[in-house]
Amino acid sequence: MSPTTSPSTTARPSTTPDTACTERPRRILVVGNGMAGARLAEELRHRDPCGERLHVTVVGEEPHAAYNRVLLSSVVAGSLTPRETRLKPDGWWAARGIRVVTGVRVTSVDLAARTATLTPTPPASPHCPPNTAFVPERTGMPLSSEANAAFTPRGVGGTRG
Repeated sequence: MSPTTSPSTTARPSTTPDTACTERPRRILVVGNGMAGARLAEELRHRDPCGERLHVTVVGEEPHAAYNRVLLSSVVAGSLTPRETRLKPDGWWAARGIRVVTGVRVTSVDLAARTATLTPTPPASPHCPPNTAFVPERTGMPLSSEANAAFTPRGVGGTRG
């Protein structure tokens, strides 16, 4: 063993190129700007704070920044505003070199070509969201009665009518 190595480490031969400096950064596409996608992007950046090895792009269908869906009932109740449910403050993503694209859907991914096809998401009406929740009919509250209809927000944009 040489004097510069310890039993727990081995010296790298000087002829081996430093691959961290010679390789181009990997491009990572995170499909989904919800809590899981946002957390994944955050963890990737935590492991590469300067963005030297990873270029991270997050794509989401909703036209809003990532938010905490659990807090939607508080927005409906009026105790929080939609802005207060955001996972990160304005500018957080850009300051960390994470590109966020909202209002688009990933319609296909070509792994061999390393490309993704993005399609704009049509704007949703609060009365007709793009994904409609199934609400079973209940005794004394038929679905056809607008006065007694169940309120099923599908995102932060559908919480105010």
